[in-house]
Amino acid sequence: MNPKPGWVRYMAKVYDMIERVDFLNDVKEIEKKAAAEVLKKEIRAFVMHEGQSYTYDCPSTGCSYSLLCNGNVLIKDDEDAEEKEVEMENLTPEEMEILREFMVYMLDTEIQYEEEEIDRYTNLCL
Repeated sequence: MNPKPGWVRYMAKVYDMIERVDFLNDVKEIEKKAAAEVLKKEIRAFVMHEGQSYTYDCPSTGCSYSLLCNGNVLIKDDEDAEEKEVEMENLTPEEMEILREFMVYMLDTEIQYEEEEIDRYTNLCL
């Protein structure tokens, strides 16, 4: 009996690897959808508190983002001067991270301002 050529012996391993990659891609897609849903809820709460907000230009995409009350994002490309409304699921993970960082920065700034106001009133009362 002749031995099988090398590529035939390793085809089963290749198919197993392809199957694992497909599985990991499916898991990644499920996790991305879950993260998008959480971020959408956070954006709704943020917009209800702060009102509609615009981010600065993102250095990686060159776009600015507007957070909408429905949890979606309006993307404005400065080169094309074109705006389009995008659902959270269609954003890249980097864009989602930028939006989350923006909301955290805005809320931190607001908290710091409120703490300074409280300190000011406290010092006036002393």
